[in-house]
Amino acid sequence: MSGEGNPTGQLSTTTVSSVAIQAGECRIVIAVLKSGELVQLQVAEAVPNLLEIGESHDEAKKLLQDHSALLYKIKALEDHVWDLLCEADKTAEQNKDQSQVYDAMALTLKEAWDALILVLEKRRNLLQMAAEFFGIALQVCA
Repeated sequence: MSGEGNPTGQLSTTTVSSVAIQAGECRIVIAVLKSGELVQLQVAEAVPNLLEIGESHDEAKKLLQDHSALLYKIKALEDHVWDLLCEADKTAEQNKDQSQVYDAMALTLKEAWDALILVLEKRRNLLQMAAEFFGIALQVCA
């Protein structure tokens, strides 16, 4: 592959678009990046940090509530992602010489979307466990 004008021979990465979603006090900004034939999703910003689980039962419950609402909103955008994949398929059909490029873009976008949802679902599970732990700790220590 060529460096596309990059003297080091590495492909440049371009931000195609970004999406910001907010629910309660949770906010996430997702950037859509393109590098050669690859399309990636990157969490550009997450408030609170995705590793934050809270310091008390109430905090963990609030984080869980906001995160669940955020995840719901993100999953609602899934139709838009599939619309992009359909557009890529149509473009590939019209540009047979570029069909491998569009197929690769569609595949990497699908994989990136699935990975993002998986990470956010795992965080929701972690927050559920943290809230449960804090609840049990309150009972034991009371």
